[in-house]
Amino acid sequence: MRCFYMYGHSSIKTSEDTYMGYLGDSGIKLNIIQSAVDTLTSKLIKNSPRPMFLTDKGEWANRKKAEKRNEFMLGAFHAAKVYQQTPQALLQALVYGDGFVKVYSHNGKLVVEPALTLELFVDENEALYGKPRRMWQVRLVDKNTLKAFYPGKAAEIEEMKGVQAPFYMNTGSEHHLVPVVEYWKLGRKEKDKWVGGEHRIIVGDKDLVKPEVWERETFPFAQIGFIRNLVGSYHKGIAETLMMHQVEINKTLKRISDCLRLVASPKVLYDYQSKIVKSHFNNDIGSMIGYLGTPPQFINPSAVSPELFKHLADMIQLAYNEVGVSTMSATSQKPAGLNSGKALREYNDLETERFASLAKGWEQLHMDIAELILLECEDMERAGIKVEYLSHDSKGCEKISFKDVALDAYHIQVYPTSMLPKTPAGRLEYVQEMLGAGLLSPEEGLSLLDFPDTQKVTMFKNSKFNDILATIDHMLDKDEFIPPEPYQDLQNGITYMQSAYLYYKREGCPQEKIDLLLRWINDAMVLVNPPEEPADTVSDLAPQGPEVEQMQTAEDIAALDEQAMMDEQMLNPDQTVI
Repeated sequence: MRCFYMYGHSSIKTSEDTYMGYLGDSGIKLNIIQSAVDTLTSKLIKNSPRPMFLTDKGEWANRKKAEKRNEFMLGAFHAAKVYQQTPQALLQALVYGDGFVKVYSHNGKLVVEPALTLELFVDENEALYGKPRRMWQVRLVDKNTLKAFYPGKAAEIEEMKGVQAPFYMNTGSEHHLVPVVEYWKLGRKEKDKWVGGEHRIIVGDKDLVKPEVWERETFPFAQIGFIRNLVGSYHKGIAETLMMHQVEINKTLKRISDCLRLVASPKVLYDYQSKIVKSHFNNDIGSMIGYLGTPPQFINPSAVSPELFKHLADMIQLAYNEVGVSTMSATSQKPAGLNSGKALREYNDLETERFASLAKGWEQLHMDIAELILLECEDMERAGIKVEYLSHDSKGCEKISFKDVALDAYHIQVYPTSMLPKTPAGRLEYVQEMLGAGLLSPEEGLSLLDFPDTQKVTMFKNSKFNDILATIDHMLDKDEFIPPEPYQDLQNGITYMQSAYLYYKREGCPQEKIDLLLRWINDAMVLVNPPEEPADTVSDLAPQGPEVEQMQTAEDIAALDEQAMMDEQMLNPDQTVI
């Protein structure tokens, strides 16, 4: 409770009166714990890890299923709002030490929600080595909500006596909350049969549902922790780590506040023999003060010692250093002289190294959630519930069913949603560096920028590039040939198609799909370099058209005239023909 109180929940009751006198009653407040927690939370949630399923080097069909499973999981993450739920678990981990996300199904719908750390319990002796076999979750649920979940037990739920949350102030109103205990005991698989596992939901001394065998080796919770303790399954949070720092800071602030209140005001010194009338000291403008002998003196003493302010600054710096947060990060400032995107990236990388284990825990949290989602989908499929999610990307939306992406063996790795810088200026500079190094083409660079205000321009600019990629995907996914067109960018298309051919051939793509790529390349090369026409014949060189017909007619007339003259000469040999 003290950890939540120190983060800023002043409405939480606590019996730890030892420190409470210095946690909230000073006039000036500087919550260094909340500042460090919020800074680390903001740094980590910028990265939304995306679990990726990878298969061993094997059949092409399994790799395609892995790609489809990636899209399925992305759709499940969006449907369950995973990226909206995990920051709350991270916040609890930083404050309390551990954060949990619960994954379960209700009425055929996947549910992912953060679980309050104070509601979860394990046997400390059993969890000595960090792997407990039993877990309890004690939640306070409204009666109406509970009756909606279990309508067959509505009468029994209504008769239960409501209680009040033990760690909140009494509101004096009627309570409709009843404690619900959910219990898990991990099972083990022996010869295709689960034994030893148990799952129960209890209200009072009655089971809301029939106890069932828990057919898993994990609890339905994904966990993230801050600083691991040497023994046990729990972690230590920032509130516990910086508790004494916060107490000292609050003490110093209270002392400074008292000094300012008691000392920081002007003082007047006067001689008793000067016969000064005290009523002359007033707030009137231009008032006169009569005196005899020594005039009164006005002084402004130093209210607070400089060492006190230095001590406060040192304690703040020590607190930030303890958890690996720089003062500049906590106040959203950057070091002087670091203006380029490359320099800022290097600075952020160095600063992030201090809490690299926490960053890995943040990624592992999302991988664990993905595993739990798969287990829950398998349970729903066995119960006859069809599980499918809508996956969407730049190419459109597609509804993917869980049974179509079943894999026997796979590995899960996590990748950030984007390796590029988050700000437009940083993204532009990074892409320019890649373009300058010759690692990207202009079309690929434009596609990486993806600025909202230039999206339509880049969409048309990259249409030739995207058209070739869409053609490759369509032929490989649909087994349908799309012939090249003269209006496509055939020169670059042949290059990309050749790269796709070499890559997918090495990856073991079926030959019939490879043949489609080769066919497209050959047809495109014919369009780019058409074959030479055969040599023209004499008849082909002869003139054609109406003028040619007139020429042929004139030649015929001349030939007839010549023949007539020859005939006439033969009939009259003595006559000379001119």
